[in-house]
Amino acid sequence: APERPDLLPFLEYARKVNPDVVFAVGHSEATPMQIREMRKYRPTLQTHSMNATQRIEVPGGTRGYGPDEYCFKEPDVFCELISDSRGIHVNPEMQQLLIHNKGIERVVIISDCAKYDSPNPPEFADITDLNFDANGGIAGSRLTMDVACRNIMTHTNCGIAQAFIMASLNPAKVLGMDDEIGSIKINKKADLVFVDHKFNIK
Repeated sequence: APERPDLLPFLEYARKVNPDVVFAVGHSEATPMQIREMRKYRPTLQTHSMNATQRIEVPGGTRGYGPDEYCFKEPDVFCELISDSRGIHVNPEMQQLLIHNKGIERVVIISDCAKYDSPNPPEFADITDLNFDANGGIAGSRLTMDVACRNIMTHTNCGIAQAFIMASLNPAKVLGMDDEIGSIKINKKADLVFVDHKFNIK
């Protein structure tokens, strides 16, 4: 999170230890100016785009500006997207906006899967792919990647090949490993998942 104090010395140390380290704009309430300060470290990824982020309050009723907008405009930054069945993490219209803005090549589908034992709040009793904490707030998801891909196809009308790119090839690119994994190609590792046209695993 770029707003954390004394972050830049840590980034400098991490890069010294590992020149190939990948930095992400974490769950953040940073101002664009704070993110810009870490620009020389080339943050490659935004964690959980449009989820648990904040904007600068501006007068006059105009829209504020925060980490989402900063990462939207940076052409080299990939944006993570949690696509649950009801569009609670990120509204379907905003998912469409993200893909329209960044392009398929800069969106990474993630699951945010975690284990929680709290029951769903009554108004969300029918939801099977989200977790809720004891206060009824979202606590990650129960998403598996096949469900996340199916959801994004439903919410954005993207095709199955585009969903695979966002779920497989793009994460490999973020890590600088797309020459080894992420797509089907000669000399890449053959780690294959077969699905039908509705992303049911076969």
